[in-house]
Amino acid sequence: FNRNFFMTFPACCCSCIKLESLQFAGNPIIHINPSVGYLTLLSDLLVDSERIEEPPMELVVQGCHAVVSYLGQIQAAISTLHLHVPNFKLVTFPPELTATKHHPVTQAPKLLEVSM
Repeated sequence: FNRNFFMTFPACCCSCIKLESLQFAGNPIIHINPSVGYLTLLSDLLVDSERIEEPPMELVVQGCHAVVSYLGQIQAAISTLHLHVPNFKLVTFPPELTATKHHPVTQAPKLLEVSM
Protein backbone atom coordinates (compact mmCIF):
# COMPACT_ATOMS: atom_id res chain seq x y z
CA PHE A 1 0.00 0.00 0.00
CA ASN A 2 3.02 2.30 -0.23
CA ARG A 3 2.60 5.74 -1.80
CA ASN A 4 -1.17 5.90 -2.01
CA PHE A 5 -3.65 8.30 -0.46
CA PHE A 6 -4.87 6.37 2.59
CA MET A 7 -5.96 8.88 5.23
CA THR A 8 -6.85 6.19 7.77
CA PHE A 9 -5.54 2.75 8.48
CA PRO A 10 -7.79 0.22 6.66
CA ALA A 11 -9.62 -1.78 9.33
CA CYS A 12 -9.94 -4.72 6.94
CA CYS A 13 -6.20 -5.32 7.24
CA CYS A 14 -6.66 -6.09 10.92
CA SER A 15 -8.82 -9.11 10.19
CA CYS A 16 -5.93 -10.78 8.34
CA ILE A 17 -4.52 -12.44 11.46
CA LYS A 18 -1.74 -14.24 9.57
CA LEU A 19 -0.40 -10.99 8.14
CA GLU A 20 3.36 -10.62 8.56
CA SER A 21 4.03 -7.31 6.81
CA LEU A 22 2.12 -4.03 6.41
CA GLN A 23 3.66 -1.24 4.37
CA PHE A 24 1.99 2.17 4.31
CA ALA A 25 4.95 4.50 3.68
CA GLY A 26 4.03 7.59 1.68
CA ASN A 27 0.45 7.68 2.94
CA PRO A 28 -0.90 10.53 5.10
CA ILE A 29 -1.98 8.15 7.90
CA ILE A 30 -1.77 9.64 11.40
CA HIS A 31 -3.57 6.92 13.38
CA ILE A 32 -2.73 3.20 13.48
CA ASN A 33 -5.90 1.22 14.12
CA PRO A 34 -5.77 -0.36 17.61
CA SER A 35 -6.92 -3.64 16.04
CA VAL A 36 -3.35 -4.05 14.76
CA GLY A 37 -2.82 -5.47 18.25
CA TYR A 38 -4.53 -8.65 17.03
CA LEU A 39 -1.86 -9.16 14.34
CA THR A 40 0.52 -11.14 16.53
CA LEU A 41 2.49 -12.49 13.55
CA LEU A 42 3.23 -9.01 12.20
CA SER A 43 6.98 -8.47 12.03
CA ASP A 44 7.17 -5.56 9.58
CA LEU A 45 5.15 -2.34 9.90
CA LEU A 46 6.29 0.44 7.60
CA VAL A 47 4.66 3.84 8.12
CA ASP A 48 5.87 7.43 8.01
CA SER A 49 6.50 7.54 11.75
CA GLU A 50 6.87 11.34 11.89
CA ARG A 51 3.18 11.66 10.92
CA ILE A 52 1.76 9.17 13.41
CA GLU A 53 -0.17 10.68 16.33
CA GLU A 54 -1.61 7.42 17.71
CA PRO A 55 -0.09 5.33 19.13
CA PRO A 56 2.30 7.81 20.77
CA MET A 57 5.54 8.63 18.92
CA GLU A 58 7.69 7.31 21.78
CA LEU A 59 6.15 3.91 21.09
CA VAL A 60 6.23 4.00 17.27
CA VAL A 61 9.99 4.60 17.26
CA GLN A 62 10.43 1.36 19.26
CA GLY A 63 9.35 -0.64 16.21
CA CYS A 64 6.76 -3.09 15.00
CA HIS A 65 6.87 -5.52 17.92
CA ALA A 66 6.36 -2.73 20.46
CA VAL A 67 3.43 -1.27 18.48
CA VAL A 68 1.69 -4.63 18.14
CA SER A 69 2.25 -5.51 21.81
CA TYR A 70 1.05 -2.11 23.00
CA LEU A 71 -2.06 -2.14 20.81
CA GLY A 72 -2.78 -5.70 21.97
CA GLN A 73 -2.73 -4.42 25.56
CA ILE A 74 -5.06 -1.56 24.57
CA GLN A 75 -7.52 -4.05 23.04
CA ALA A 76 -7.31 -6.21 26.17
CA ALA A 77 -7.94 -3.17 28.39
CA ILE A 78 -11.09 -2.31 26.47
CA SER A 79 -12.52 -5.78 27.04
CA THR A 80 -11.14 -6.59 30.53
CA LEU A 81 -11.00 -3.06 32.01
CA HIS A 82 -7.42 -3.75 33.15
CA LEU A 83 -4.67 -1.71 31.48
CA HIS A 84 -1.18 -3.21 31.67
CA VAL A 85 1.41 -1.22 29.68
CA PRO A 86 4.68 -1.14 31.68
CA ASN A 87 8.05 -0.99 29.91
CA PHE A 88 6.76 0.88 26.86
CA LYS A 89 8.50 4.14 27.88
CA LEU A 90 5.26 6.12 27.61
CA VAL A 91 5.21 9.78 28.59
CA THR A 92 1.41 10.22 28.28
CA PHE A 93 -1.68 8.17 29.10
CA PRO A 94 -2.64 5.97 26.12
CA PRO A 95 -4.64 8.23 23.77
CA GLU A 96 -6.55 5.20 22.46
CA LEU A 97 -8.42 5.10 25.77
CA THR A 98 -9.25 8.80 25.95
CA ALA A 99 -11.72 10.80 23.87
CA THR A 100 -10.07 12.13 20.69
CA LYS A 101 -11.09 12.84 17.13
CA HIS A 102 -10.25 9.23 16.23
CA HIS A 103 -12.42 7.70 18.97
CA PRO A 104 -14.96 10.07 20.50
CA VAL A 105 -15.89 7.82 23.45
CA THR A 106 -13.39 7.56 26.28
CA GLN A 107 -12.67 4.19 27.90
CA ALA A 108 -10.49 5.53 30.74
CA PRO A 109 -13.25 6.07 33.38
CA LYS A 110 -14.32 2.45 32.96
CA LEU A 111 -10.90 1.02 33.82
CA LEU A 112 -10.68 -0.90 37.08
CA GLU A 113 -6.90 -1.26 37.18
CA VAL A 114 -4.01 0.61 35.53
CA SER A 115 -0.39 -0.57 35.50
CA MET A 116 2.04 1.64 33.60
